[in-house]
Amino acid sequence: MANAVAQLDAITKYQIIPRLRNDWFRGSPVLDQMVKKASKNGTLLDSGTDVRCPIATDDEGNFKWFKGSAILDANTKDTITAFKDVWRFSAAGVSVADTDMLQNQGAQGIVKLWKSKLDGAKKTMRKKIATALFSSQAGESMSGFDDMLSAASVFGGIDPATYTDWKAKVTAAAGGVVDYQSIHQQILKQCDTGLSEDKPTIIACNAATYGKAISTLEPQKRFTNKDMASAGFDYNFEVDGVPVVIDFYATGSGLAVADNKMYFLNTDQCGLYIHKDWNFKVNDAVRPWNQAMVASFIFLAVGLWCASRRLQGVITGINPSL
Repeated sequence: MANAVAQLDAITKYQIIPRLRNDWFRGSPVLDQMVKKASKNGTLLDSGTDVRCPIATDDEGNFKWFKGSAILDANTKDTITAFKDVWRFSAAGVSVADTDMLQNQGAQGIVKLWKSKLDGAKKTMRKKIATALFSSQAGESMSGFDDMLSAASVFGGIDPATYTDWKAKVTAAAGGVVDYQSIHQQILKQCDTGLSEDKPTIIACNAATYGKAISTLEPQKRFTNKDMASAGFDYNFEVDGVPVVIDFYATGSGLAVADNKMYFLNTDQCGLYIHKDWNFKVNDAVRPWNQAMVASFIFLAVGLWCASRRLQGVITGINPSL
């Protein structure tokens, strides 16, 4: 007669690897760079009904060469406007039954359930924020790169038809092809001042586009950016000193389809504004009066800002199979 519990199972304790492994979350080097720079850029904020970034849009226009007692021009001119956006609020909820917590406590709870659920909720938020960045604003969500990387649309309340410099550098991939030369030319197109501070700080694309781009480089020219590698993003190469990285959330269907994009971002001139009191804030856990469970929310108040749209760019219509 077969035993209800096999002999070995009845007398031998099973082993649990003491760490919860991740099989769904993928990091975003663009989001990682923007979050790290929020404090440096002064965009970790504490209040306000909306968020505004002052922008100089023109020169004063009253310069004059003169001689002797010629009349000089001191008339005032409006040369400052502001990028404007509202706070975008988000939350991720987590709950655990008391009965599950009871069984998970003590030495038998190798991986702690409540902490694991909270960590998972934070990863969910980062995934959703990264997804929103590589899309456009809809409903209550934040604005994304599809809103910013345009030469025609109003963004941040500023109309490029009025302020002609308020245009991103949008380039259609010639014949659907992306290679070292086209990346180099896009950097030059955006950095038309020649100043190193105006260069993109990161170039991002999906894996198929990255694979095609790096294949066009001679092996001796494939330099890795040490800062990106130290942040855990080993797959990168440099063009003109700018790291090109794989970002899982970058737009595109991959091989054989000409809908992939390569993003050229200057994250000193665009990024995330974050409320310091809702910066992945974990709310106090609460217990419903009629349920044996505990629940909490993680809150984030965030948005995408831009101080110089002309220093941002994108190559569209890339087919990595070509």
